Amino acid sequence: MVNIVVTATANYVPEYDLYNLDLDAVRLVSTTSSAITAAFGDFSLTLTGSFQYDFNGALTQSSVVRGFSFQYSGSQIVTATGFSLSGYDLSRYDFATLITREMAGADTFTSAWNSGEYIETLGGNDTIRAGSGNDTIDGGTGYDTVMVRATGNEWSIAWGYSRGVEVSSPDGEDTLLNVERVQFEDQTALIAEGGAGNDRLISTQTVIGNSLWDMMNGRGGDDTIQGGGGRDFLIGERGNDLIKGGANHDYISGGDGNDILHGQAGNDKIRGFSGSDTIYGGAGNDTLYADFENSVDSDSADRLYGGAGKDLLVGQRSADYLNGGIDKDTLRGDAGQDTLLGGNGWDRLLAGADNDLLRGGNGRDYLAGHSGADVLDGGAHADRLFGGGGNDTLKGGTGTDLLNGGSGNDLLFGGGGNDTLLGGTGRDRLLGQAGDDQLTGGAYADTFVFHQGYGNDTITDFSVGQDRIQIGRGADGLDDLTFNTLGDDIQITFADVTILVENTTLAELENADNFLF
Repeated sequence: MVNIVVTATANYVPEYDLYNLDLDAVRLVSTTSSAITAAFGDFSLTLTGSFQYDFNGALTQSSVVRGFSFQYSGSQIVTATGFSLSGYDLSRYDFATLITREMAGADTFTSAWNSGEYIETLGGNDTIRAGSGNDTIDGGTGYDTVMVRATGNEWSIAWGYSRGVEVSSPDGEDTLLNVERVQFEDQTALIAEGGAGNDRLISTQTVIGNSLWDMMNGRGGDDTIQGGGGRDFLIGERGNDLIKGGANHDYISGGDGNDILHGQAGNDKIRGFSGSDTIYGGAGNDTLYADFENSVDSDSADRLYGGAGKDLLVGQRSADYLNGGIDKDTLRGDAGQDTLLGGNGWDRLLAGADNDLLRGGNGRDYLAGHSGADVLDGGAHADRLFGGGGNDTLKGGTGTDLLNGGSGNDLLFGGGGNDTLLGGTGRDRLLGQAGDDQLTGGAYADTFVFHQGYGNDTITDFSVGQDRIQIGRGADGLDDLTFNTLGDDIQITFADVTILVENTTLAELENADNFLF
């Protein structure tokens, strides 16, 4: 094993390619049984080991080089130990060939250099600790480890644009190529990177916790990527990829292509990126994005499933399907004609700027339309529905619901339970349905619709000559209605239905123009 140490120096050191050193062109300074020093310009190179000489002063083949040191203007720059070069090797091969051969094993490289370096360790399982400055480190073949002096929030790591990873720490901004492990002071990142073909990147680590996590990038091709028990950072990039996180808090991005992404356990953050993706959050409080933020891709239709946990699902620009699953979820449709299903739990469903379908499911849900002609269905339990802009359809379902149509010509169905219906601005139609409901039409001409079996309802703002009361099943005309004065209000009954019209008189109300049959 070769050990290389780079020493910091206050002096300027010009660039020099030690691999191309011509041993025949240097000037010998001293030769002893343990060291040979050669000089070339302001540089000097000292070989250490065990040396024997013949009668002509030439090295014998029994000599052995075990290390070297490299100096500039008297300052030590590089020290290397762990070599095993015989005199026979020195007589047959150039310096670059010998260095490459010796560094093909498991080496260590430690630098205290205070400016940017390019470090290439060639083959073998190497350990590298760079100095300060913006460094580029290429581990070559083998399983290589880079040591970073940083802990906590001092460091960050991300994938490079085309290959490798970028590491930021107090020592600088480093680019790591062909490196399989980054060892911070408090955490460890395991790195696996595919190529242009169809790759399988499978983590073998089983440690569960935040101290050990995987970084995997399939790059090109249709890849299969499986994280481990730690925190994973998994990227599919190009191709139709299958990616699965693990038992911890993972970040997953499908990249281009039609990907299938599984967060599994843990609080995961998953982005489909471009393409028609299928995303499963799994257990935990997950954040799922159909595409990347501010995407302009409107052709890809994604499917997002939150699973168990308090999840956030965002549809982005295409016609997406969002299913919150179990627990209190938040679903945002964004642009596109989206379908949002809250599932079990108290959910928040927010439509985007198109014609969306929102179904709350079980639980006390909050549903809000946007500027399109949205359909909102609260489902079971007491829900709150707000249509927003556009001509919306609101359905309360079972439970004591609040429905507010907002602007536009809306259609409101209370469903079962004692509901409150607010038409808002626009020409709205309000149907309380079963239960004892309170109906407020709002501005403009509204229609209040009743059928046999609807229950005991109250109209709070009937405007004579503008609004209409429409009677369906249970009555064919005014003769089938019974009018009673109750203080400032009028009570209308037919079949098993009672309608209380507030703040009006019998003379104003019993005119046939106020009714539709």
